[in-house]
Amino acid sequence: MIKELRLTNWKSFSPSTIYLDPLTILIGTNASGKSNLLDAFYFLSQLATGKPVETVINEIRGGREWLIRKGKRFATLTVVVARDIHSIEYHYSIELRIADDKRVYIDKEALVQVDQSNSVLTYSLDSSHPERKPKSDNLFRGYLTDITKPYVDVLSRRSSQGPEKTYQFSRVSSVLSQMGSKDVLKYIKDGVSFVQQELSNIFVLNPVPNNMRGYSSLSETLKSDASNMAGVLSAMDEAKRIQVEEKLTRYLKPLPEKDVKRVWTEKYGPFGTDAMLLCKEQWRDGEETTIDSRSMSDGTLRFLAIATAMMTRPQGSLLIVEEIDNGLHPSRTKELITMLKNLGNERSIDVLCTTHNPVMIDNLGIDMLPIVFFVKRDGQTGGSVVEPVEEKENLPKLLAHNSVGGLMTEGVL
Repeated sequence: MIKELRLTNWKSFSPSTIYLDPLTILIGTNASGKSNLLDAFYFLSQLATGKPVETVINEIRGGREWLIRKGKRFATLTVVVARDIHSIEYHYSIELRIADDKRVYIDKEALVQVDQSNSVLTYSLDSSHPERKPKSDNLFRGYLTDITKPYVDVLSRRSSQGPEKTYQFSRVSSVLSQMGSKDVLKYIKDGVSFVQQELSNIFVLNPVPNNMRGYSSLSETLKSDASNMAGVLSAMDEAKRIQVEEKLTRYLKPLPEKDVKRVWTEKYGPFGTDAMLLCKEQWRDGEETTIDSRSMSDGTLRFLAIATAMMTRPQGSLLIVEEIDNGLHPSRTKELITMLKNLGNERSIDVLCTTHNPVMIDNLGIDMLPIVFFVKRDGQTGGSVVEPVEEKENLPKLLAHNSVGGLMTEGVL
């Protein structure tokens, strides 16, 4: 599981750290930096798949121009990933640099294994120290012979049992994504594989109701806009599909004013390769109405998309949703929180989300304050910082005056 993310000069951020729980909620005013923080997770997830840095940069808001905080030359992201086996943690860090040719390169990258007894350097690549040698046998040390060229990074291993092995890596994509094809020590390959999988399992969900209305092709993996939700549900084997549809029905029932009897999908087309989402409602006693996704509300479709993601993503995934309660009536946020907690616990899926809804924060209850972080701009530097709500100065006094949601409305948080 991903436990924390540290940011330095990433987009609008001053040095900041966010700690992740099974459910973590971000609040903050417009332009405070919430979306920039979510972009960092997306950036790491795409680098782990092997995409070039420049390609991923073009996929996030602001592109290259806003990747590194104004006036700075470097941005660093460090993610801490916990492994249950023997209480092991991996600290993966990557530093980005804007070179003279205006392209962005990976300037430093490292993976450190941390257990209860010591820390083990899994690998390190540092282009700023071209002559530095490995500190000891079987440790990797990277060096760069020409900083202006993207394909000259080299990682070497010195061993007392044989000649030095040298590997070449491209600086335009992560070493993490390239290491699997190299003949490296088993503990290094295991650590790299684990961290790469954890980062690849970060899923940014941005449900677009208009894209979810209508037919979708049968699919195995949910798209980020949830446009193929019906196709994903219909493609399941019958037993699993029935189980998932029953859960969707159960969680959706409290949302409308009247009763939802059933949520399901059906296959259409001459070859049964398309699918449609349907819902049976009862608005008057004894009178049931069946509607399809073309008639469903935005809030209903977004809610179903979030639930579907939590039931179909690989176990151990991190699900990220911006404005998670968008389209939901404030009185229904309790049902949303219940669904996130229950499905997250059942499938070991963590959720990181943002909200502007003070009612949702108040519905969490005072005991869940440790999972709420607020993002703000530093008054002196203008940089974004993320802080736990529970560490807010004078919080007990503030809560005596108003609820956390009320403090959001007042602009205190």
